[in-house]
Amino acid sequence: MCAMPRRKRAGAPACPARGPRAWPGLCPVPASERAAVRFRVPQEFWPQEIIRRVDALFALSDRIEQRVAAATARADRVTQAVLAKAFRGELVERDVGDAEGRC
Repeated sequence: MCAMPRRKRAGAPACPARGPRAWPGLCPVPASERAAVRFRVPQEFWPQEIIRRVDALFALSDRIEQRVAAATARADRVTQAVLAKAFRGELVERDVGDAEGRC
């Protein structure tokens, strides 16, 4: 946003440094106004705390990823085991009459 106050004078550009066709937010801030602006810098503790929390979240993400990979591997083994049993005919009980091959 432009730091220069908008003046409603007829014929005056919105930003004297850029001219009448300047974008409204691209007006440079004069050095006298930049010197008066004070920024609050966070204490040294907060950046370290943020890094600690992000590292903890990354570690949690890694543990969850490992659990998902293990569960996927188990599911693949179960699927193959079920298919193997199905092809061997072990999933349902056989009726003695079906084994004789009557038509």
